[in-house]
Amino acid sequence: MNTVEQPTTVPDLTLADRCTYWASLTPNAPCLTSGETTRSWASVMERCRCLAAGLASHGRGARIIYLGRNSTVFIELAIASSLAGTVLTAVNWRLAAPEMAQIVEHSNSALAFVDHEFAERWAGAWSTSPIPTVYFGGGGDEYEHWLAEHEPIAPHHPGPTPDDIALQMYTSGTTGLPKGALFSHAALKGVELSAGAMKVTNDSTMLVVIPIFHAGGAGAAMIALRAGAHLVMSADTSADALATAVERYAVTCMMLVPTLLNEMLSRPTAMARDLSSLQVISYCGSPITPTLLARCLEEFECGLVQLYGLTEVTGISVLQIEDHLDTGHPERLRSVGRALPGVVIKIIDPMSGVDVGPGETGEICVMAPTVMSGYFQAPERTAEMFTGDGFLRTGDGGYVLDGYLYLRDRIKDMVISGGENVYPVEVEKVLVACPGVADVAVIGVPSDRWGETVKAIVVPTTDGACTVEGVMAFARLHLAGYKCPTSVELVNALPRNASGKLLKRVVREQDWIASHRV
Repeated sequence: MNTVEQPTTVPDLTLADRCTYWASLTPNAPCLTSGETTRSWASVMERCRCLAAGLASHGRGARIIYLGRNSTVFIELAIASSLAGTVLTAVNWRLAAPEMAQIVEHSNSALAFVDHEFAERWAGAWSTSPIPTVYFGGGGDEYEHWLAEHEPIAPHHPGPTPDDIALQMYTSGTTGLPKGALFSHAALKGVELSAGAMKVTNDSTMLVVIPIFHAGGAGAAMIALRAGAHLVMSADTSADALATAVERYAVTCMMLVPTLLNEMLSRPTAMARDLSSLQVISYCGSPITPTLLARCLEEFECGLVQLYGLTEVTGISVLQIEDHLDTGHPERLRSVGRALPGVVIKIIDPMSGVDVGPGETGEICVMAPTVMSGYFQAPERTAEMFTGDGFLRTGDGGYVLDGYLYLRDRIKDMVISGGENVYPVEVEKVLVACPGVADVAVIGVPSDRWGETVKAIVVPTTDGACTVEGVMAFARLHLAGYKCPTSVELVNALPRNASGKLLKRVVREQDWIASHRV
């Protein structure tokens, strides 16, 4: 082991400052890997200084778009933007051209870096005049030519301040049109708070597979870079590809969404790979079922860590390795852990804004070093997100018990039936254990008698064991009457985004349900 003590003398290092530190301390150590290419810290920083010179010509604060799968290009742009004082914006490559157009127009970007794979879709995203675009990947890589055309940025070039914006992350759109969350250099420094829980040091190898247009993917990459770890970027999210990468690069830590964990465990060829280098698997992005968590604890021979956060605040709480192994408090496995260092959590009544008591459910509000500065060009939306005393309103319902945070549901997803509050996630956790149920979503539907009642949209397993009557009977055995679904719909799949989050807004659309019925 050759772990180097983290620098502590400079309180507000930018990403570029930290990477420069590691390039001077461990110049020949591996920094970035993608596919067949691995570059050292010294090599990466040399490339980033040239890249920064090109970005700086567009002016301080200029928005730079990245459209592509996980690759070293995004990482180099992030470091170079930190040197140049520009703002990096990653666009979801899964979006259709009209959806991309909304983000492109909203972001006011000056330059774009686009994977050749998405060139056609990108061309359809220009609602006005085209944005200057540098393509990468494929034959005749323009990116490499563009980089070679620039000399390294001048050493005396004024860098950004800690409060300057470094990253513009668009929300995943589960509640409507995407919004551009702004993160300062100081906020990106705050991701270091998660490094300790994930056991990430400069001796680690981090595999990043969550798409970098999501907070989980970008956050994992920032954790690795700031810790001086070897960062492996994977564009292939298949279980076999992940396992192969772990074996090939001796990956010590990775962050996955529960759907990917399930895919790995369900793929014998993936689990047959040598995964012995793994020390920590962190999971995030969506709730994990008790059954899946039990399988992970049994089959993965490494520590498990759960991280909870949002696009608007990348780190809120952590369920540590020790918590997963604490047989004296099995109930804590249903929690999302305790607040990360430097994070303050409070629970308020969503209507009055008054703090509620211990164990009482309300809206989760946080104050944290990683909280966004606000939404881009949306002062009213920004103001709605913060309480009068500066706490971010997450929109998530939950409660705190013995210092552990438990999620209930999105406040806006709560069903009020006959005056009783029903949290869909609570019902979903019960119904997913019903024989024959592969996946489930619970929503509220109008009722003349009760105002709202519970409806379950169920994906049955392939064995044919699931019936509407069986699901309703199972619910009556395990839930209070007002929480039981009054109707059940069987569908062939549920809509989820790249993080595995259920798109409740889409589920509520009756046309969607009708088109996906079994």
